[in-house]
Amino acid sequence: MDARAIGRLMKQISDKMEATANADLKALGLTLSQSRVLLYLDDRPEKWVTQRELEHYLKVTHATVHGLLQRMEAKGMIRLSTSPEDRRLRIVHLNTDNQTLASVRTQQNDHMCKLTRGVDTQTLVLMLQQMLDNYDLYLSTEESR
Repeated sequence: MDARAIGRLMKQISDKMEATANADLKALGLTLSQSRVLLYLDDRPEKWVTQRELEHYLKVTHATVHGLLQRMEAKGMIRLSTSPEDRRLRIVHLNTDNQTLASVRTQQNDHMCKLTRGVDTQTLVLMLQQMLDNYDLYLSTEESR
């Protein structure tokens, strides 16, 4: 097995998916990161999360999320507030219409359908999940050393 080839292919796929998604989302006035925030918020029953939750979900720093949220608030996509229970917590509220979110979901679904044409998606999902599980196991083993 050529591990470098696997890593290189995964990186190339990831880069192309990101570039294509950003190009598609540009028509909606969104970036990929912004769409991920909107969809994450929309998936929450209460339609809000803390900024810290977004930092963990996106796996980026406080400063990165802060800048992202400032730009999104300026565009009217979200509303920021402070938690009444804990003034240190910033709350991010969804402020986007359902049509925008439906368009984002449709674009993502169409894109994924094109990417996986001719691929046994059940097997692909199982393989990717196994790789992710293996990676998590590897990381937990490394941390315990």
